Order: sequence, then C-alpha cells, then structure tokens
Amino acid sequence: MAFIGKNVIENLTTAMYEDLRIIYREYIQNSADSIDRAVRDGIITRDEAKIDIDINARKRYISVMDNAAGIPYEQFVKIMSSIADSTKDRGEDKGFRGIGRLGGISSCETLIFSCSAPGEAVLSICKWDAKRVREILVDKTQNPSAAELVDMVTEFSQKEYDEDTHFFKVCK
Repeated sequence: MAFIGKNVIENLTTAMYEDLRIIYREYIQNSADSIDRAVRDGIITRDEAKIDIDINARKRYISVMDNAAGIPYEQFVKIMSSIADSTKDRGEDKGFRGIGRLGGISSCETLIFSCSAPGEAVLSICKWDAKRVREILVDKTQNPSAAELVDMVTEFSQKEYDEDTHFFKVCK
C-alpha cells in the first residue's frame, strides 16, 4: 500500500495559502456552493440565502457562516476528515477539489467547523489543532502518514441542537 507522507498536508495548507485573503475566498466559495444546493433542494429561497462574515480584530477571530443545508450528522465525520475527496460537481460548483477548508490551518491555533442540517436536532463540530499541525510538519522526528496526521489533530463532537436551525460555520 502507498504511504502518503505528512508533507502533502503542508502542501495543502501552509504552502498553498500564504496569501491569507485566498483562505476567505475558499470559505465564502464553499458557502456559496452550499447555498446554491440548498436553493435547488428547496431548503431556502434565494432571498433567504445569506453568508455572514464576522471579523473581530481585537480577538483575532474571523468566522464565515451560511444558512444553507449544513452536513447531515451521519456524514459529518467522513466528509470533514476527508481530503481531496469532494462530493461537489466539477461542472456546476465553484469549488470541487475538497481542499479549500484546510486553508485556515496556516494562520490560526484552532480551526473549528460546526453545522446543523435541516430537520436534525444535532450540532456537529470538528476542531483542528492547527498549531499542532504546523508543529508536526516541521518536526523531523515525527513522520506520520497524511491520514495519521489528520487523526492526530482532529476532534469531533456532537450535541443536541435546535432542529429548525441549519447552517455551516467556520471559525479561525
């Protein structure tokens, strides 16, 4: 079996996203794709669709949140721990490679993704220890595979939530 080393993660995070503005484009693009799907699926109307961007320079905090479909809780871990395995349609969606969400790892200590899907009373949360990712990437004594690295630095949780609320949010 092939061994995919940790440097692949570096190429998809710190090396690819040196210009931090590109990271926000990726998150907004993901929200726009999700909104397009939610409108197509009748979850929201085009007039109801929104993307909220919250910037707090003092706290060094930025979040991007949409009110689209989120990710169903039974698919959340698989989708959020997969890299370069997008379910998006190349011909229709703006993003389609399944790597854009990793961009924030280059510039924060913790990257948090949270969402709730329509009709589900579950809030799903994925936390990436971005600081630890960067530490492992430069540590020549640690040589995990890319998959092992992802498992080492991610934490998933779920809790009860309002089933009438649906969204996807990324915070860094």
